[in-house]
Parts: sequence; C-alpha cells; structure tokens
Amino acid sequence: RSLHDDLHITSIFVTHDQEEALELADRVVLMNQGRIEQVGTSTEVYAQPASPFVMGFLGSTNQFRGRVEAGGVRVGPDLLPCATAHLNGTRDVLAFARPHEMDIVPNPDVTLGVAARIDRILNLGAFARVELTALTLTDEHGAPQRLDAELTQRELSGLGLDTGQSVRLVSRNLKVFPAPSSGPAVDS
Repeated sequence: RSLHDDLHITSIFVTHDQEEALELADRVVLMNQGRIEQVGTSTEVYAQPASPFVMGFLGSTNQFRGRVEAGGVRVGPDLLPCATAHLNGTRDVLAFARPHEMDIVPNPDVTLGVAARIDRILNLGAFARVELTALTLTDEHGAPQRLDAELTQRELSGLGLDTGQSVRLVSRNLKVFPAPSSGPAVDS
C-alpha cells in the first residue's frame, strides 16, 4: 500500500485474499462467476454488503434461512430481532450474522434469539471464539447447525460461560436478504 501511495499510480490488483483486498484497495470490485456483485470502498462492501455472496465472501458468517415476521426473522421456532422494513413484502430470507457481532445471552428466561448449546470455548489471546450448536435448527444436510460467536476476554469473563451450557444468540447487526428463488415450478 505504501509503494502504491509513494508512486502515485493507478493500479489494478486481482486477488482472492479478502484481507489483502480490503487492506490495499481504495475501491473494491467483488465478482462472482464473471459478474460484478458490488463496487465500493473496503468499509462499504464489508459493512453494507449488496448480496448474500458478498456477505459470505468477506469474512466468517453465521447463516440462517427464515421468514420475515413482525420484529425480525423467524428461524425455526426462534426469532432473531432486526429491522426488516427494507424487504417490502419479502417472506423467505437469508439472514447473516458475523461472529463478532453476536451476543451470547445466558439468561434462561430470554426468548429472543437462537437457542444454542456451547460446545467449545477457545481462548485466542485478546478474544475468544465460542463454538455452539443450535438446539432447534439444522443445516442443509439435516445435521444440527453449527454457529460461532467471538467475544473479547472481558465480555467472556463477565458472562461466566461453560461448555454444555444452553444460551441464546442474538445478533447486534443482522443482515437480511431475500432468499434466492428456486425457479419456476415445473409440472411433471
């Protein structure tokens, strides 16, 4: 980046390394199968992804299939609170939450958020990764859905979490997109 700035040149850098692209670029162009998905600054494409592809491509995510409901997105029997007014009548959605934007709520009286069980707590220096299994959601293969949350050490120590514990996961910044259609129905 310093060399680019020192030489005052315009350059195009092609990479599959997301961190490198976000660090080096003034403008990022994200392509999917030869089609441009989004163009913007590093901050814009990360914080305001234009599509599920962009959201999933730029960093780790937890993905939920659900339906828009008053107050949020219904995923299985659970409700993830969020604003959904921008979806204008869309029912089936894909919702994404980055692990560092997940709150873990250990209070058993809380009913909002996804019910989950803590499988592992990995202390990684300044932060911790908490690996969980959703109690009521399954993945595309029918297995219990795996989820991740990242907390600072201060947040972790304040929650008193332990493996095997049942908790609720709530996103501070849920990104919601209309679910891709499966195409027109075909009579057989």
